[in-house]
Amino acid sequence: MANSLITKRTILKNGADDPITHDVGDDKGGTTPSTGTTPSTGTVVDDKGGLTTGSDDPATHDVGDDKGGLTSGSDDPATHDVGDDKGGLTSGSDDGPNHDMLDDKGHHVLKLFQNSQSKQLIFTDDSVEVEHWGSEVHKSSIDLTVTAPAASASTVAVYRFHDAASDVYYWTADDKVKDSLVQNHPEVEFHGEAFHAYRDGASGGTTAIGVVWDHSAPGQYGSFTYAPVDDAVRLAGQSSDDGLEYMGVAFWI
Repeated sequence: MANSLITKRTILKNGADDPITHDVGDDKGGTTPSTGTTPSTGTVVDDKGGLTTGSDDPATHDVGDDKGGLTSGSDDPATHDVGDDKGGLTSGSDDGPNHDMLDDKGHHVLKLFQNSQSKQLIFTDDSVEVEHWGSEVHKSSIDLTVTAPAASASTVAVYRFHDAASDVYYWTADDKVKDSLVQNHPEVEFHGEAFHAYRDGASGGTTAIGVVWDHSAPGQYGSFTYAPVDDAVRLAGQSSDDGLEYMGVAFWI
């Protein structure tokens, strides 16, 4: 396989389209004027990655040299980049793989809801889930903007669990806690990676989010409140016999 790839790259360096990298003759994604031909799309000019005719190139999904987006404003399934919006979707719809919306330059908006049944404040950056939660009578949207960073070397994944019986959610960025819950509590739904957060204040985080465990709340596992650390500590310290326990920092935003 490695030899075939090397051979393919050697053959394609003369200006034909390489379907692996879509990079031709160092022309930044298009074909060179000297050949003007690509096996996958026919004859085009050196338009630096897009088709100047405005039609869609199935190999690169790049239209009108719009630097990665579709100038028509429709969604490119390969990159989910619309209208040259630098990674976000100008239409406001959510890109499932990277949860990037409205040209937010890499930050994800966490939408907050209050669950009147579980009394829990819950949050998500997935627009499909936002729409779903917004249609449920027992979940009320909260007009508060919270942003989380895009995945990078300075961030960690935040994982989400859900107890369907009590409709209570639990988030953690601790891999050991995540692995323990997955192994020892198969009855709890594991939703996988929910979003990314900073490792700590030194890596870019400005607000540490603490978690308070309410042992006395209904359900097998009680409930969990996520709030800035100072607020979380005050909440847990209100009484020594109210069943509230401060569990530490859950993640940084």
